[in-house]
Amino acid sequence: MELTKYECVGFHATREESAKDILKTGKFICSNDEEDWLGTGIYFFENDKKQAEYFAKARNINVLKVLKADISSDKTLKLYDTETYEMYVKYVHMLKDKYQRRKDKTKRKIINSVALESLYKIKPYDIVVGIFEVPYMKRVHRTNIFPMHIQVCVKNHDCISDIKEA
Repeated sequence: MELTKYECVGFHATREESAKDILKTGKFICSNDEEDWLGTGIYFFENDKKQAEYFAKARNINVLKVLKADISSDKTLKLYDTETYEMYVKYVHMLKDKYQRRKDKTKRKIINSVALESLYKIKPYDIVVGIFEVPYMKRVHRTNIFPMHIQVCVKNHDCISDIKEA
């Protein structure tokens, strides 16, 4: 598993109050749910303000602000890289039977976070990037083109700079 260089402009939607705090302090609060798609960290959409807005609305954040920041690291785990993806798949298969339930004993839907947090302990990275189908959109009729979004999960806050309102 090779960690590589990565740079982008990331968009992060949040409640208006939280945006004010972030702009004032320069610090985000990490997401830390057991079923986060890319593990613990600060989530952004790569170069896509609209996806940040859609995601926040899907989570019932009505009064929102979208922030924009530069993101950069030399230690990035890119799940869309074939070699990295194949390694991730092997690792998930090793873990899949071990983590059937969440800490609160409810059935676990996905193990992305468990796998990525375990990988992080073996080889720490600053950022993980994944490409996902947009859940509420369908492919273009009579084509094989699916709407996608690129999620960026930043574990190392030092990788985030130049935060401003989008």
